[in-house]
Formats: sequence, structure tokens, C-alpha cells
Amino acid sequence: MIPLDRLVPLIPVVFAAMWGLGWFRRQSAKSAMSLGNAALGGTVMFAGLVYLWKNRKDAVTVVAISCLLGSLGLLLTLWWLMPEWRLYIIAPVAAAALCAYIAWDYRATGGAPLRVVLDFKRAEVRARNAVTATHDNARPRAAHRTQDGWRIDVDHTGKIEPELVGQALQSGGAKVVPTDRLGRSTIVLDDKARSDWERLYEPRPWLAPTTLKAGRDITIGFDVDGAPVSIPWIGSDGRHVLCGGSTGGGKSVLLRVIIAELAHCPDVELVLCDPKMVEFRGWAERAHVARGPEATGRAFDAVYTEMMRRYNGMPEDQVEWSDSGGKRIVMVVDEIGALRRIGSAKERTEREQKLELILSMGRAAGIGAILATQRPSHEAMSTEVRDNCRVRIGMGCESLQQATMIMGDSVDIAPCQTIPESLNGGMFVRVDRRATRSRSLFLGPSEPRKIAAQTAGYKGEAAWLAKAK
Repeated sequence: MIPLDRLVPLIPVVFAAMWGLGWFRRQSAKSAMSLGNAALGGTVMFAGLVYLWKNRKDAVTVVAISCLLGSLGLLLTLWWLMPEWRLYIIAPVAAAALCAYIAWDYRATGGAPLRVVLDFKRAEVRARNAVTATHDNARPRAAHRTQDGWRIDVDHTGKIEPELVGQALQSGGAKVVPTDRLGRSTIVLDDKARSDWERLYEPRPWLAPTTLKAGRDITIGFDVDGAPVSIPWIGSDGRHVLCGGSTGGGKSVLLRVIIAELAHCPDVELVLCDPKMVEFRGWAERAHVARGPEATGRAFDAVYTEMMRRYNGMPEDQVEWSDSGGKRIVMVVDEIGALRRIGSAKERTEREQKLELILSMGRAAGIGAILATQRPSHEAMSTEVRDNCRVRIGMGCESLQQATMIMGDSVDIAPCQTIPESLNGGMFVRVDRRATRSRSLFLGPSEPRKIAAQTAGYKGEAAWLAKAK
């Protein structure tokens, strides 16, 4: 039941409107001056109605304003043309319409203020837009606000990533609930739940090396439980590393951490290839740094030649590299895509063939490779190069296509495109088809020069590297 006191504000509004209609009609028949006064009075009344609409306190004012503005033309016509119906037909119909609108409004809004109703509508539109902005293959059907978050019904033609929608709406938990209809699902968002990524927002610095010797696992970050995240030694069992992500995702910081760990291993020869000539300047005292595309090409030649020399000198039954044969070699290439855009077609082909041979044959020769790119695509690298890297580190990606280029078939368990843009260093680390949600340790840009100076004695003078200079 609607309390009677809620109908009280309706009485003066209805009487004022009916009086205003008759007064306007009488004044317009007298003179232009009276018509002007009537127009002024109508304007004042309309301004009052607008004020009531914008400062709505309950459903009654909405009923009055909607009936007065929405039915004004019809009511005026009937009142003018059919005066004998005014009391027996028009008035009862208008009253019934008012009562029906009151019931509908209370059922729809519960008598909430207009500001609350409009805020809810804006939030519903925002929820719908969050789906369309993050998915080209989905169309929202309805969005329902729940006590904990949202339930969004969507029609879709492919996979739905609820975490993307949750990030757009700044919601903690997100999941997809399938329905009994093909191509229709419900996205359930829980505002009270904490996203797994939220536990990674507190950064951790790289403090000291943990590897110290070739062949050991390399600690590069931490997971959502705070436990260290490691990758196998680069090149062991053919586990070369591919690291990819969009600009600003934290790839450069991750490479600093990995190189810092490798630099403290005295039995490792580091070859850093920097086609862009910007990343590896601080490591020159510890590693051989090939700056520019031509120097990178010479470094590839030197590593390939050394690999073949080692193959020619090793026993026929040797599968893994023995430390007695010399130092292990780790080659780091910052932007692998740059190598496919520089030089003639013949040079690019030869360079890629040598890279593929290093990746496929380097295991037995004690050679490992780390390949990095900030534009994961088929233009940046071939699938043969990618598939030879069994350790994949996917950082923030702009699209599912980029994430797929890094992770391949593992993109379902390591959706890099769902990493929040605000989480610098957020990553999925996939080793042997097992992916870990994690964040890299932090190492500032001024640290490489200090670390290189401390470990300069480990660099050595490898004769095979002289050809790359």
C-alpha cells in the first residue's frame, strides 16, 4: 500500500495544472497582453515542474510530472473538444493512469530519488559498454545489479574474458557462467572479491643474486602467494626463453633482473644483442654488447661458429653440455622483430636461419638464448622460432592475437591480455605448459653499470668473440 501522505503533493500540482490550462485558454481569447501573461504563467509553472523533476524525493512527483508533460496534448484536446466527458470519462481515466504509473514506478524504483535512479542507469550503460569495449565478439543483452556486483547476460561467438570486463568496471572477481543456450553466457562480477592481480601490486626489489652458478634455476619474480618464481637455466633441455609484451609492460626491467643473475655466474659468457642500441649500454664491462643491427649480425655469426666448433669437438654420445668444455654461453636479443626489418632479404634469411639453428642445436653446445619483443606478431618472429622456446614469459598484451603469438596453445591458461595496464611487471611465466601468474622483481636503470663493474672479472677474453667486434 502507498501511504496516503505521498499523494498529498499530487493534489496541488494536478489542480494547478488544470487551472492553468483553463486560465491560458481564457486569457488567449481576450488580448495579446493577456496571452503574454498566460505564456509567462505557463513558463513559470513549467520551470516549477522541471525543478520538481530534478529534485525528486519520491515516486509521486514523477507521476505528476510525467502525466502533466506526457499527456498534456491529449488532455488539452479532449478537454476542449468534449466538455461533456470531463467529469465522467476524462477525469476517471486520468486518475486511473496516475494510479497505474504510481504502481509501476514503485515496482521499478521503490520510490528512490531521481539521482539514485539515474546513477543506476549510468552504471548499467557502463557495464554494457565494458563488454563491447573489451570484446568484439560479444553483445550484452541485459545487465543486472546484484548485492555483490553485476550479472551481465551476453551473446557471443567466441571466448569471453571476464577478467577484462572486471578490470574495465574495477571489479575484483570475475567469471563466466554458461547457460543452456549455445552462444549465450552470463558474466558474474563480484565487487567484494579481490582480484589475483591485486596481491601483486606491492613491488619487490632485486636485492642479491641467487643463481651464482651456471645450470641452476634463475629467480625472476614472485607469485600471488609471495613465493619466488624461477625459470630453468637458459638452454637446459632446450629451454630457451621468449619474453614478449606491449610497451610499458616491464620487459626491460625483467631483462635487467635476468642479466643481473647471469652476470654473477663466473662460468657464463654473456652476449647481449641490442639492435635498437638503447637497452644494454650499462653491461659493457661484464658482457659482450652488440649494438646495432650489423653488430648483432656479427654476434649471431660468432655464436653460430662457436656452436659448430663445439659440436665438432664433442664426443658422439654427448647430449648435454659438460662444464669441462668451457663456459656456457647465453645470448640475449632485446628486440627480435628488428632483425626482420633490417638488411637485405638475403641477410634477413641467413640471420633467421642461424637463429633457428642456435635454438635447436644450442643445448648440447652449452648455448642458451633469451628472445624479447614488444610487438608480438608474425612479422616480429616466425612460429618456428617461438616453438623452439619452451619457456614463455608473457607480459601485458593489447590483444588476444598478441598473447597467442607469445603463449601459443597455452593462451587459455596464460591470458596475457588480461594483465592490468597499471601493473608494470605483471606476467605469466609458462614452463613446460605450466603457467604461473606473477610479477617480476624490480631493478632500476642505474644498477646495471654498478653490477657490471662488480662482476667485470668474470667477463674473460673469449677468442671466438673477437670476430664479433
